[in-house]
Amino acid sequence: MRLRELPCALFLSFLFIHCSFAQSPTVGASWRLFSRGANELRFNYSNVNASTHTFLDNFGGAVPLTTLPFPTGITTNNGLLLFYIFSLRDGFIEAGQTVRNVQHQINLVENLSAQKGTHSLKVGVD
Repeated sequence: MRLRELPCALFLSFLFIHCSFAQSPTVGASWRLFSRGANELRFNYSNVNASTHTFLDNFGGAVPLTTLPFPTGITTNNGLLLFYIFSLRDGFIEAGQTVRNVQHQINLVENLSAQKGTHSLKVGVD
């Protein structure tokens, strides 16, 4: 069985927090059915959760907004503020949750193999 977890990471130079979490346990079994045949069974469950959250800071003497102009019920945890001034180079404000992806996957693999003389046959379902 394998299990992998990735911790959150903080990138201050990019002014965003990227957090990703992945779990992927796998179990399997192989056994002999008869003298010239074998069976394999594998099961895998994957769970991936990744998000990116941007924020305003006071780097270089900037003064961040104390409150953001969100409607009632919207915060930086479930909304995103984008304010661009296209005539300025890098003229934008971005604050809030920019990305949130969640994926769940279940995988079941079954194989049956047999051999007779110089011939072998393997069939399976995924």
